[in-house]
Amino acid sequence: LTTGGVGSTQQITLNNGRLTSTGGAITGNGSNGLIQIDNVAGSALTLNSGTLSLTDVNITNAQTLLMGNGSTLMLANDGTLTNSASGTISLTGDVTIDQSGAGPFQLINSGTINKISGSGTSVIDVALNNSNAITHSAGTLDLQRGLVQTSGSLTTVAGSTLQTSSLQLSGGSITPNGALNVT
Repeated sequence: LTTGGVGSTQQITLNNGRLTSTGGAITGNGSNGLIQIDNVAGSALTLNSGTLSLTDVNITNAQTLLMGNGSTLMLANDGTLTNSASGTISLTGDVTIDQSGAGPFQLINSGTINKISGSGTSVIDVALNNSNAITHSAGTLDLQRGLVQTSGSLTTVAGSTLQTSSLQLSGGSITPNGALNVT
């Protein structure tokens, strides 16, 4: 998907396939518009650059969501990004997960989120609920809507910065080898 868009009122399933985007839009119809990345070897959603706008779409990532430097995933209207236990979200540069319109918007992490590279700032501007693993290895990770951690781990490496508007820890561990700023 380079530009343009896809409209659907049905489920879209990536089954042992790839969806690669450098921008565009996918529009659903409330909870009926669903992108499902199945936990099948080789399934992946890759955002190389640009903005992929998802309106009335919920994403369940059970395999790989790869965001390249300069890419933006925009959840518009009612959107949830769920990273299931087998899923990995890899931020390979300075990226943004953003919101637009009516919410609520959230990122539910039961899998793994890695900020692998990028010396600047990656922004997650949706509420983040973590119950597994977040590893932050480079630059700044800005959780603008806060972090709720019920279990699992949050690890930052030396030289990195994690900043968040709020931190609610009811389980798990935080290992701040880098800077941790709660504002």
